[in-house]
Amino acid sequence: MKKKRSICLIIAIGACIILTLLFLKRENIYVQLGGLQYQFESMNYSLSQEKVDGEYSFDIDLEDLESNENKKIEIDDNCYIEIASIILESNGQYALHLQSHGEYDFNGGYFYTANEYYTGDQNNMITVIGELESDGESWYSSSYLAVSNKYGDSFSYSIDASKIDSNHVTVTLSNINKVILEREN
Repeated sequence: MKKKRSICLIIAIGACIILTLLFLKRENIYVQLGGLQYQFESMNYSLSQEKVDGEYSFDIDLEDLESNENKKIEIDDNCYIEIASIILESNGQYALHLQSHGEYDFNGGYFYTANEYYTGDQNNMITVIGELESDGESWYSSSYLAVSNKYGDSFSYSIDASKIDSNHVTVTLSNINKVILEREN
C-alpha cells in the first residue's frame, strides 16, 4: 500500500511540475503554434513598419498557370513572397495571389508585404500600398488578408487579360512594406 501511495505521489508531483512549466512557457507555445499571426494579434507585441526601396521582378507563365505556384520572390536571406496561385477568372481577368513568408522567434519577427497596417485602440485597418506592373501596365489591388497564418499575410492583384500581349510576362513588385513585430517588456 505504501509503495502505491509513493508512486501516486511521485506521479502527482511530476504532473504538477510539468503543468507549471507549461503554464510558464505558454507564451513560447503560442508563438510556436501561431507564429506571426499570434504576435500580430497579441498585446505583448508592438508593430512598426518601414517602407522598402527597390523593385522585385519575377516571371509568370500565362500558358501554364499552375507552374507559377510556389515560385518565390526573395526579399532578403530569411524572407520571401510566394506566388500562391494565378488564375484566369470568368470575367477575363488574371488574378495573382501572393503570400508573404517571414521570420519569427519568441522576441518578435518580421515579414515583407504589399499591405500597410494601421492599428488603433480597438480597430485594425489595412490598405494595399504595393504596386505591381508588367510591360507598362499596372495591375490593380484586388484583395488582401491581414496576418492570417504563422508566416505572414496575403494580397492579390488583377489585370484584364486583354492588356497582356505575351504568355510569358515579367512582373515587378515595388513600394512594399516591412512589418516588424517586437516583444514588449
